[in-house]
Amino acid sequence: MGNMGVSAGGDRLMEVSFFSRLMGAWGGAIAAMDSEPDLALAQQWGQALWQQLAAEGFADMKAMQLDFGEDALMNGLGILPLLLFFHEDPLYLGDRLGDLPLPPHHQRFTSELGNLISACMREIYSVDQIPLWLSRDSQLDPKGCEVWLDLHRQQYPWRQFSQRIKGLELVTADTQLLLVYGALAWGRGHGHTCLALVQRDVSVVQAWVRVLLGSFRGDRQRPLSEGSQTTDPLFVQQIQQFWSRWSGLPPENQLHLDQLSIIANCQVIQFRPELQLLSQRHLM
Repeated sequence: MGNMGVSAGGDRLMEVSFFSRLMGAWGGAIAAMDSEPDLALAQQWGQALWQQLAAEGFADMKAMQLDFGEDALMNGLGILPLLLFFHEDPLYLGDRLGDLPLPPHHQRFTSELGNLISACMREIYSVDQIPLWLSRDSQLDPKGCEVWLDLHRQQYPWRQFSQRIKGLELVTADTQLLLVYGALAWGRGHGHTCLALVQRDVSVVQAWVRVLLGSFRGDRQRPLSEGSQTTDPLFVQQIQQFWSRWSGLPPENQLHLDQLSIIANCQVIQFRPELQLLSQRHLM
């Protein structure tokens, strides 16, 4: 169920249900992993995590024995279901990420991705507020963020922006995420435009553009997933199972936009604080 959120800039966002954002984010990941053989390991981890979370509501990370490599964004893609399932509570998510056997220098990037996805899902940021994210909440290299913001403020053409970012002496994952954020900002959140900007970059950069587009805009980005298994009815069923385990509600209780007037009714809202989602049971 989507939160009735207000953006970081104070403007009201178009409410998009968590189910829609979940379908967009995971659909984007699956579309990327289906088409790129070098993302196969991330797909293997992601599918295993997804199935365990959908079935049990928790993931035994030690039992899964994930063999994390040196690519921080690839590792982040592999644990995407974890970032999605525990998006409601960033502090608890941070604790869970701290339990992972990630290389120490990767923790900053998984935390960055987890916090941004959480902010997307909870409608704190919209896709046109990437500059605000970088100036306020991002954990990326401060020098890189400063250059990014300056180039955006001066409306540099994409090619010059990309060259400048790649020319900075940054950790690879910092550079890659700055390019991901750049594609979202320079492409103004339009799916095919954003992807076209990074078509010559490595596959994991393209994958994260897809994931974040889905997180921000929901399954309105569905055309970006055409040709993958996301068009299969079984994929929708998988999303429903995951959502149902996350919410503790049967699949038919999905929040649709035409229900917002009912959910927002004052007599309904007064009961909502008493609801306890299964994914919040650690708060009890």
